[in-house]
Amino acid sequence: MVWTGVLLVTTHNEKVALLMGTTSPYRLEGLSDGDCWSLFQELAYKNRQKEQLSFEEVGKEIAKKCRGVPLAAKALGSLMCLKNQKSEWSFIRDCAMWDLMGHEDGAGILSALRLSYEYLPTHLKQCFAYCSIFPKGYRINKNTLICLWMTEGFLPSSENMPPEEVGNGYFIELLWLSFFQNVRRDFDGNIVEFDMHDLAKSVAGVDCLTTDLARK
Repeated sequence: MVWTGVLLVTTHNEKVALLMGTTSPYRLEGLSDGDCWSLFQELAYKNRQKEQLSFEEVGKEIAKKCRGVPLAAKALGSLMCLKNQKSEWSFIRDCAMWDLMGHEDGAGILSALRLSYEYLPTHLKQCFAYCSIFPKGYRINKNTLICLWMTEGFLPSSENMPPEEVGNGYFIELLWLSFFQNVRRDFDGNIVEFDMHDLAKSVAGVDCLTTDLARK
């Protein structure tokens, strides 16, 4: 039997594409400024009051800094949805972190997620940074993660809400802000597994070290 299928490899690194491919790589272009603004606007302008529409000029400048990367536009749009003062929008637009992240491939994504992380409340920062214990590319089980959060004492409990429900709420917030992605659901539509962005490793810094132990 002769296999006649096609193997499609996607990567942020063009050198990988050249090594893996038998044909010339096809370089995907980013979103246009207009499309990037539309995606950003859809998330950032939910439930906006009429007087807050003056944010549009600043919003377009923030969207342009996403460099046409859909995930960056989604992450920043979700973040700005929670910001109700024009001064807060201007601060994000002018943040020096955009320049520190450079202009290499993927910088728009990392800049957007890093900014989103910096503005997370402390309890969500703690829960996300904890995810750095998982190796890169690992499919994380949602319920397992919530149990680990609970074991570490990250989830407060009360008579009205058990810690499992608190953990589920934390998870949904992080998912909304694009820190978690590529979710897999069961037949009932419940999230079972997900992927985590590489940002967790960088925010954990020297506080976390993951090693692979090969069996002999």
